[in-house]
This record gives sequence, C-alpha cells and structure tokens, in this order.
Amino acid sequence: MAVVSTGQISIYDHNDAVSIAAYITASEGLSQTKSVSDSDETSYTPNYLTGTDNTLTAAVYVGSSNVVALLSNTQWYLDGITGGDEIAGETSSTYAVATNQDPDTASQRTYYFQGDYTDPVTNLETHILAQITLIAVKTGTNAVYIQVRGSGVIEKASVNTANTTKVWADVMRGADVDNDALHYKWFKYPYAAGHLLDTDHSDVTNGYIHFVPYADVGDGDWEDSDWAASPGSDAWADVKGIEIDERGVTDIQLYKVKAYDTTLSEEVAEAIFQIIDQSDPYEVVLTASNGNIFQNAAGTAKTLTPTVYYGGQQVTIDASYLFDYELVDRYGEKSGFIDSDVTASPKAISAHTASITGNFTVADMSSAPVNGDAVRVISADGTTIRSYEVGTGSTTTKVVIKSPANGFSAVAPTADQFVGGTLSVYVDNGEDAGKRVDVAHNATCAVTATDIDGMGQILVTVNRAFVA
Repeated sequence: MAVVSTGQISIYDHNDAVSIAAYITASEGLSQTKSVSDSDETSYTPNYLTGTDNTLTAAVYVGSSNVVALLSNTQWYLDGITGGDEIAGETSSTYAVATNQDPDTASQRTYYFQGDYTDPVTNLETHILAQITLIAVKTGTNAVYIQVRGSGVIEKASVNTANTTKVWADVMRGADVDNDALHYKWFKYPYAAGHLLDTDHSDVTNGYIHFVPYADVGDGDWEDSDWAASPGSDAWADVKGIEIDERGVTDIQLYKVKAYDTTLSEEVAEAIFQIIDQSDPYEVVLTASNGNIFQNAAGTAKTLTPTVYYGGQQVTIDASYLFDYELVDRYGEKSGFIDSDVTASPKAISAHTASITGNFTVADMSSAPVNGDAVRVISADGTTIRSYEVGTGSTTTKVVIKSPANGFSAVAPTADQFVGGTLSVYVDNGEDAGKRVDVAHNATCAVTATDIDGMGQILVTVNRAFVA
C-alpha cells in the first residue's frame, strides 16, 4: 500500500471568538555562520557576543492591533514547551539571544513564545503560541561538512510501478571529498531515535528505503544488486547512499544524515535535506457537508467527502484507493475521533492522579478501555486539552494512562488540573488510536461536534496499492 497524497480540512466550533495572528521576528535574521580558518581561528557572522544581540520580538495581532502587552502568563522557551524548557526569567515580549550558535553542537535552535489573551468583549481566553527557528552553518578551509548529492525530486507514478530517487552523502574536508573510515546513519523527520532508518523502521521493512555502500555509490548509477544489508538497530554502517521509494514521500519529506569517523570514534558532520514530490500529480480535496462550522459544540454531523485529482484531472476512484483520517487539536497536538460506543457523551472527571502513569476517575462508561487505547481530557475551564494513551488495568469508572508509545501527550497532569472536566475515548487502538484507517473508496468520514473542541484540523492520507 502506498501513500499517494495527503489533504486536510479544518472544522471549527465557533464561540464568537476573534481572529488572532501571532509571529516572532529576529532583529539579526534567522541564520548565523561559523567560519574556521587554516590557523584554527574562529569567527561568527553576525557575532552575538561582540556585536548586537539577536533580539526576538513576539507580536500578537487581533485585527490591526498588536495586543502582546495584554497577554498574561507569558514565557519564552528553547527547543520545547514542556517543563524544563523555560528560559528562566524571560517573560516579556522580547528575548535577546546573546550567545553564538555552534553548528558543531546544534545546527538549529527553536524558540517558542506563549501566553494567554483574554478578549475584552467576550471574556474568552485564547492560548497563544508562536515559534521561530534560528540556524547555523559552518564554513572555512578547516570545516568538515556533508554535501548531499543526487536528486532531491521524486514524482509519483501514474502506473502501478513505484518511482525512486537516489541520494548519497559526501563528507567534505575543505574542498575534498573524504571517504576514509566513515560510517553513516540516516533519519526521517523528526529525526528522533524511533525515526532512524534501520532494520526497525517501517520504511525499511516495507522496502521504501534501500542502502548502498561506499564502494557501489559511484555517481548514483547503482543497481538493485548493489544494495547493502540494512543497518542494525541504532547502528552506524557503511551506507553512504540511500534509494528512496515514492511510497515513503508525500509532498515534501525531510531527512537527516550523520557521518561517523571510525578512526577518531566520533561524529564529524550532519546534514538535513529534503525530497520533494515536485509535480505532486496527485491532490486530494476534502469537502464537508453543511459547512465546516459547529456552533457552541452542537449541530449536525459533518460528512467529509474526498475528491482525488491527478495532473489537475479528477480521478475515478476505484477499489485500489483507501483513505486514512486523523485529527489534530487546536493546539496542533495529536488528537482523534471519539468512540461513541464507549463515550457517547464526554464523561465527567471527579478525580485523578498527577502522573503520566496515573489514572482518571470518571462517570461510568459503557465498557473499559484497554491497553493501547487513547483518551482526550479537557479541563473544567476548557483551556487545556490533552490526549493520553491508555495502559493496563482500566475499568468502566477508572482510566489508567501510560507513557506514550504512539505520539500522544507525555505531559503528566498536575494535581486537580482536570477535575470537573471531561474524558472521552478515541476510536481504534495502538498506532491507529484516534484514527479512521483504511476507509474504503466509496465511503465517507463523519465528524461530530464532540470530535472538535474549538478547532480541529482533519488530515486525510490517500493510499493506493502498487504492484511490487
């Protein structure tokens, strides 16, 4: 089964709130260069230590007015927005970056600004979150860096044989390519351990990624017979090149490669690159019956109907097409569709523990969630939404949660945070928890008001069977 396109639609539950736009600007730009000379002297451009700080300024516009000064609970964060990521004492609308960014340590840093805006007319509170990413690159005759070569473009096939593209990593030392004693690791965004392209990654086991050793890379003219064995779990390997099948790329896909010097026993360089489905001949459009707005958490269910286009022409969808639907909440976090057989209406939370492996006490449900299920909890004031994975030992009145394995929240509830709020159980289980998967080509997806809290973005992935 291959992904041929993705689409999305946003569904709103309007409560007469205003439109708000938030962003962050950087006074010295988004990038910084570290130069290394033959004499090992290092200089930065711009230099935040000896020159001007890179001042980040948050702006929050309601209509034409910047209301950032009216926000409460403001805070700056670095590389995340969970506990421990806060930049101590930085609560104003500006933050001065006064340290140079070393690309040998981190090629990018992401800063977040958040706060709460209370509408003076409706008295509704809106949580604001904006982010900006600063990058750093290394240059100079002593610099070691990776130049990714090959084709960064792949086109979805209109026939039943998938297309591929080939890329390989040249480690540059000054002006020369170094191939001595180097091993590699390849990652697919978001580059965490679970996204390492090795024998444990689904793209590898599904045959969407093949590896090529240094001796066979050439200029990308390798054949299937040149493929190397897939790297073992979390292992460095002689895999200078990779071949990527179109089924692993939807629209734009980001990758990372790291190089390891086996003589020095250290990582020497890394690079991020992208593969683009440039022509993207497939496009999927979602339309919703009765519009895309619920009013005050009520209204008739919306029926989502997909239409698929290829090269601008509408496709007659046959049985080879299947659709996966997933939902993202108003904060951009992984959410899901509610299982109306288990929680036809949200269940009141009367108590809970303050642990990611704790439990929620709720009104009686029709059945007990099982390990791998997922639930949505909403605080009594409606400002906090979390989706947690379910562990073992739940009953119809007590839901046990666990540390996430499938991308739901890892933020533990604080004491009494959700007491007086509600809990709902999602459809499906495990990797598919919250999703509606393998929906047949002649079926549609229904969205109810209980699925949406404020705003939800529904993503659809179109899958099509290919001949191997």
